[in-house]
Parts: sequence; C-alpha cells; structure tokens
Amino acid sequence: MTSLLVAPNPLPLLAFGVTVLAVLATGFARRRPGATARTIAATGLVVAAARSCDPGAMGLGAGWTPLFVAGALPFLALLPSAGEVAPALIASSVLGMAVLAWARHLFALFLGLELMSLPLYLLLARQSRERRTLEAALKYFFSGSLAAGLFLMGMALLYVSTGSFSLDQAVPARPAAQLALVLMGCAPLFKLAAFPLHFWLPDAYDAASPELASFMSTSVKAAGALMLLKLSVALGPDSYLTWILPAVGAATMTVANLLALRQDSLHRVLAYSSMAHAGTLILLAGTGGEGALSATAVYLWIYLFMNAGAWLVLRAGGLRRVSDLRGLSARRPILALLWAVVILSLAGIPPTGGFFAKLLVFLAALQADKPWAAAALALNGLLALGYYARLVREAFLEAAPKEAPAAETEPPRLVPILVCVCALGALWLGLWAPAAVGVEAWLK
Repeated sequence: MTSLLVAPNPLPLLAFGVTVLAVLATGFARRRPGATARTIAATGLVVAAARSCDPGAMGLGAGWTPLFVAGALPFLALLPSAGEVAPALIASSVLGMAVLAWARHLFALFLGLELMSLPLYLLLARQSRERRTLEAALKYFFSGSLAAGLFLMGMALLYVSTGSFSLDQAVPARPAAQLALVLMGCAPLFKLAAFPLHFWLPDAYDAASPELASFMSTSVKAAGALMLLKLSVALGPDSYLTWILPAVGAATMTVANLLALRQDSLHRVLAYSSMAHAGTLILLAGTGGEGALSATAVYLWIYLFMNAGAWLVLRAGGLRRVSDLRGLSARRPILALLWAVVILSLAGIPPTGGFFAKLLVFLAALQADKPWAAAALALNGLLALGYYARLVREAFLEAAPKEAPAAETEPPRLVPILVCVCALGALWLGLWAPAAVGVEAWLK
C-alpha cells in the first residue's frame, strides 16, 4: 500500500487511521461517549495534520491535510453529545481526504474518494428523519455512486491504453486514453458540483445543518479540487480534460450565479455561492500554469474562513430564509457586522481575502493566455453582486419584523467565537496574503 502513496513516512496516515479506531473504541464505554469521542477525534486529527506538514514527507497535495482538518473542526465541535458514530464518520471522511492527498496511483485515488464520500452520505442521512433529508441523502448517494462508476470506467480504459494505473506515467495522446481521463475527471467535478453535475447540490445543502454544509463546502470541495489538480497535472497541459476545464468552470459560475438570484432559502443561496466558487477553482485548474497548485491552496484557505463564517452566522442566528435577515442589524448588530464581512469577502470586495483570491485566478488566466476566461470571471463577479448585495441589504436596510424569526434559538457559546474567528480571518488574509504570497510575481 505504501507504494501507492507519496508517503516516505507513513506516520501521518497511520495517525488518521488510529484516530478513527480510537473514536470507535469509546463506544465500549459504559456511559455515552459524547464529548470524549469528539475530543479524541479533534485531538487526533490535529496531531495527524501537524505530522503531515513534515517537509520530509511532502508530496503533491500531501500538505493539504491541515486544510481538510480545519474545515472539519467546527462541525466536530458543534456536534451534539450523542455518541461516537458521528465523530468517527467525520474522522473517516478526513482519512479519505488524506489518502486522496497522498495518492500517486489511480487505485489509491479511488480509495481515498470512497473513504471520503461514504461517511458523508451517512452524516447527511443522520441529520433528521424528515423525508426531505432522507431524499437528499439518497440523491447524494446515487449521484456519488454514478461518479465513482465513471471513474472506474475511466481507470479500466486507461489501463487498456497504457498498461498502468500510475499517476507518474505520461498518458498517450490516443483518443481512448484521453476519453479515460475525461471519465475520471467526472468524479472530482461531481464533488465540486460542476455544471451539469450539480443537481444534488441544492437539496443536500438545504437538508444539512449549517455546520455540516460548511464541512461539505470547504473540506470536501478542497479534496475535489486537489483530485482534479492531480489528474490535470499528471496528464499534462495538452490533455482533453485540461482543455475543457476552463469552459466547464465558466459555465458552472454562470449557472450558479443565475440560480442564486432566484433563491429565498439562505441554505440554497449559499449552496449556489459554493458552486460558483467551485467554478472558479475549476477554471484555475484548467489554466495549466505552474503555480496552479499553490494558487488553489491559497484560494481554498481564504474560502475556508469566509464560507464557514457565512454558514456559522446562519447557525448563530437561527436563520433559514432571506427574509429572516431583515432587521438583523437592529436585533444583533455585531452578528450583522460579521455577516457583512464574510458576505463581502465571498463577493470579492477589497480589502477582504475574497478579493485577493479572485485576483490570483484572474492573473493565472491571463498568464495562461486565456483572456476570455479572465473576462468570464470578471463578469460573473458582477453577476454575483446581485445576490450578495441583497444579503447585506436585507440585514442593514430593511425594517425589522415585529417578531424575531421563529427558528432563532440560542446557539452554543462556541458559535459566536467561531464566527468572529472566520470573519477576522477573512479580513486578515485580505491584508496579509498579498505580501506573503508575493502578488508582484504574478503581475510580471
């Protein structure tokens, strides 16, 4: 198994596996494990992520595991104390992401994809016994199974063409081999909810709790973006997959932004916002530039803070519909201010981190000699302002209702702290990232 992974030192992956087993072992305790299981899961994931940052054990994407863990921690922290199953499922999903990040073989890539995905279907189904939740989980499961089947078909076709499953081997320009790559690319595009593979997205995010939706739209999308990058880098800039990615990214952004304009559910608005940002990542993967991997990592770290912050505001305020935002500045002024920060960052308004993230993609498209892709990104940024501005306007300019939203309840004390961390992180990254990354190098 070690030969299938970029893992000179297997300790990080072993640490993730031991964490899953340790969390499951808490189920043998006489009392309900609850907080103990969550603590073990969080500690184990953090230790494993820190160990994976060892420079001697790095590979293409191996250093992304802290990003996956960071997206999982808020969901893990806000779990109710109801047993060891949910923490174990979260840890198992992150283990799959780690395997995917370290994979250098198509079989290991598929193994990581399934280890990541199967716990997600169960986590969504466990949210409640409502019909819409179970329907969303089933739709997510069957759609994911279709994507996995396409990946396996692509693997088989590629093996017939090349006689190897290795990501290190050059793929020939024969049509059969290139078709295999396109089929395999459907799996990460599904995880990113790329058009037209996005049909599962609104129902799944609408049925999920805000913290689960945050995990799905940050860590899971980061894993999907890394998988897509692994395939595009291994296949080279002239493959069919790399050639069609900018067009898929532009179409995904446009469709998502148009659909978001018509939504009244905040979960669905943020779902389509997540889809639009996924389109930006797909476009970036298709630029074929040498800095695509590092630029994607920077983008995803910034996106983690602003997107998780938006979902956690919904958790903090008990908000479900856009109309629930009315008068939020009068009822809870600090929460409204933090909401404005994360939404403006998602919209890409300077000096937030979202502006710098989109600037990186814009410059990467120009460097790749794809000015039409840069133009599509700019036009979609203007289109997205139509619903992002509405979300801010409802919170600050619309009159407060006579009664607070019925869904509004007192959240756990940790939620406001997490919202503050996310909002301040989105602001700080907007000021710090340009100097740290060296944006002048991109302008040359």
